Amino acid sequence: MDRPNPYYVPSKRRPKMTSEAELAAWMLAERTIEDPETGCLYWTGAAVNVGNVYGMVQGTNGVPDYCHRIIGRAYLGLQPDEVIDHVVSRGCSGLGLCINPEHLEPTTQAENIRRGQRWGKVAA
Repeated sequence: MDRPNPYYVPSKRRPKMTSEAELAAWMLAERTIEDPETGCLYWTGAAVNVGNVYGMVQGTNGVPDYCHRIIGRAYLGLQPDEVIDHVVSRGCSGLGLCINPEHLEPTTQAENIRRGQRWGKVAA
């Protein structure tokens, strides 16, 4: 089976976690590889291709969620009306598999689209 995540590494079943902060810490410590050129921390677990490839993990509530959104809520205070931007100007490759909190920023959907157009990521 062809997986959308080129960094995928099979792993043992993860331990049960009750808080999103605990899950986010585990994700960063156990399921990433670092790109030495960009500093990106690429998710090595399951992924989904929805125009860009994003890491997916089962959340603490049992529902699958995007990895960068879990990191955003746990480390950056992401609010329900915000999205997470992979900030290229901070060295991020812009790949959806990067979950380095230093490369992510909560923003509005409109601002995220504007930034994407600037970097040629989305159609104008």
